[in-house]
Amino acid sequence: RLVGSEMCIRDRIRAQQRQAMKDGKFIGARTPYGYLKAEDDCHQLIIDPVAAVVVQRMFRWASEGAGLNTIAVRLNEAGILTPSHYKKMQGKITHENLLGSGKWQTRTVGVILRSEVYTGDLVQGQTKTVDHRQVKADAEEWTVVRDTHEAIISREQFAAVQEILNQTASRAKARLVKAYTPNLFKGKVFCAHCGGSLHPVSYTHLTLPTN
Repeated sequence: RLVGSEMCIRDRIRAQQRQAMKDGKFIGARTPYGYLKAEDDCHQLIIDPVAAVVVQRMFRWASEGAGLNTIAVRLNEAGILTPSHYKKMQGKITHENLLGSGKWQTRTVGVILRSEVYTGDLVQGQTKTVDHRQVKADAEEWTVVRDTHEAIISREQFAAVQEILNQTASRAKARLVKAYTPNLFKGKVFCAHCGGSLHPVSYTHLTLPTN
């Protein structure tokens, strides 16, 4: 358990972090893919010219209708390093546990395409510590500061991609709902022998080989 002085120090650090976020300062340990920390100010993001080109390519593909999996496949086929392996090459990540498989995944692509940081805005405080665990914070708890750094993509392109992603997610959800067929006979039709509730069963018809 924390004693009084330790709690005061912890609360002071958190207050300083909240104020830094409100001031538009980046407080993360590692920068988002596509950005670096300025040499003279570790709280200021500057564009990484190599990774930024990849980010722009991803948003362009998405705006043209390419899905998350398609984008991941294209990046892997092009031999582009994943964010964690790219940061390892830069010396920003040294621990092996922080490295992924080395292959782009749809989740990684989705996180990048959903991140407002690429429009020049900082959105921080999206997680919080509850009972020593990191949990997702509600949107109203986030700290959003506009125009804190140079944008990699325009707000218009970001908004267009969000609309496409939302439409794709809605269609996928609709397909899942349609695929589910409720048992209309549940609790209504019972077996005359055992008294158990009857339910529909799907059969796969097999064609036996003939000699």
